[in-house]
Amino acid sequence: MGLFDKFRKKEAAADAEPRVQIYDPDTHSLSTIPARELAPGMVRAHVTGIDGDCWIDPSKLKQSEYRHPPFDEEVRKYLREIKDTLDEVYSLTLDEWEDGFRRDTTAEREIAIWLHIAEKYRECTSGKQLNLAEKQDVFKIVLSCANNPRDQVLTVAGVTTLSRPEAEEIVETFYRKDQ
Repeated sequence: MGLFDKFRKKEAAADAEPRVQIYDPDTHSLSTIPARELAPGMVRAHVTGIDGDCWIDPSKLKQSEYRHPPFDEEVRKYLREIKDTLDEVYSLTLDEWEDGFRRDTTAEREIAIWLHIAEKYRECTSGKQLNLAEKQDVFKIVLSCANNPRDQVLTVAGVTTLSRPEAEEIVETFYRKDQ
């Protein structure tokens, strides 16, 4: 095989590699990178005017205006459940949780997603001797599962303390249908 043939084979392999779109809300620009290069914490999103999903750095997102009135006590009960479960790894006041959900277009759906995140976090940490850093990694994985395609979860979760098999077990737990 000649040098030219080796180059074409390498180029063809690069073309076959999964690629993702990255959207920068500050510049409104779109770029494409190999999926394996996604930075930890990136989230998948649908941006109006762009075909298909893209990935965004959540720190670059801006808060929207309120879309819902203050929640009644029945809804706040669910927010308390989320807060109580996740407080050690994602500490927000009850008012901050409510504030965020009131700004969501689909508040009911988002609350349901966070209830699922809290449930799976509890399931993955209950009865285990985990230190805070390990609990934070469990949360990162569960949150990444909720926001990303399954095949990208561990790429963007940014896990530092758990082994690959431990992380994969958490992903399996998240996607397992409750019996």
